[in-house]
Amino acid sequence: MLPMDWRSCVLLVVGLVLATGCDTPGASTPEVVPLHETTALEQVGTIEIQETDERFIGQVAGVDVERTPFRLYVADRKMDRVAVITKEGKIKKFIGRPGKGPGELQSPSDVFVDEERIIVHQGRRAGFEMFNRSGIYEETYRLPSGHWSDGMYSSMHAIENGYLLPVTSVDPRKHGLQATTEEPSFAAVDRELQIIESFGTFPPLYQNGKYVARQRTADFEGDSLLAVGYRLVPDLQLYDVDSAEASKKKTISLSHPNFRRPTEEIPMEIATEDDKLYERLARVSGVEYTALFAEGVFVQAFANQTKAFYERKFDEEEQTHYAILGKIGTDKRLHFKLPGRILSHDEKDRLYVELNATPDERTIGIYEINWP
Repeated sequence: MLPMDWRSCVLLVVGLVLATGCDTPGASTPEVVPLHETTALEQVGTIEIQETDERFIGQVAGVDVERTPFRLYVADRKMDRVAVITKEGKIKKFIGRPGKGPGELQSPSDVFVDEERIIVHQGRRAGFEMFNRSGIYEETYRLPSGHWSDGMYSSMHAIENGYLLPVTSVDPRKHGLQATTEEPSFAAVDRELQIIESFGTFPPLYQNGKYVARQRTADFEGDSLLAVGYRLVPDLQLYDVDSAEASKKKTISLSHPNFRRPTEEIPMEIATEDDKLYERLARVSGVEYTALFAEGVFVQAFANQTKAFYERKFDEEEQTHYAILGKIGTDKRLHFKLPGRILSHDEKDRLYVELNATPDERTIGIYEINWP
């Protein structure tokens, strides 16, 4: 029999493991831990956005981060522009303006910044507006005929002489159709968005039924590893994009106590009936951010929404956010409840999490990852 002090130590270790929300052999339901109760994600900074009557944000869509000098680029879906924010939270300037002409934006869904360009993905027109680093319009590019991009936030990434981004050959106006094994889900494109190579396959869920929610999330680490997530599936696909042809390395099966998998199809036919569509979408979780860090650490974040979330045009108060933290090559997982949406991450592996989405009170927390 173990001495009492040894047993006390064992109980203490077990308690600490459960407190971090770690999967353990035989554990049926891992604990979900609020972000403020864990050291695995440690807050190291805060950005309070300073809004005025002249300079403000209508609705945050995609966000990108630049560290030197520090800038947050926020695609504003409501005001049809990109806000550029300093580390002190000041809105320094806007890029783009509402409209349908060159350099004008309609419901921008995402923004991506590289060494030479600021690229804004249009939510309604499936086009990409290119600006130089000073915010001056340069060009508009669209994917080749017969191809569409249907990605979530921060799903575009730079590679040599081009980009990786979610691309499909299924018309988004008919995208409740059942996926096939031949339908690609991602592509490498050149700097003018011409397709170099299509690859990837939708998970079995999408091949076995009709689902409107087909958005992808992704991150690119190092020189070759691409991690892809899908809206209705918590799992993570890994691809090697450094070979002659991009190839799938593996699929990492993931779960979370609060992830709601579909129990019925969500076909295009009900998309014209808002009540039915909103009801079915409110019954399922939606993956909305994938992040891949050094040494194989990853984050898969998702949200559960109410029917009112869709009825009120993406009201942030009608969402609850969660995340899975894990490491490739291990079965250990941590399960979190987040205070808000993960907006972006930087090259120092720091996450930017929305703490308060209220206009005039918008606050973003900066978190470092401390893998146990």
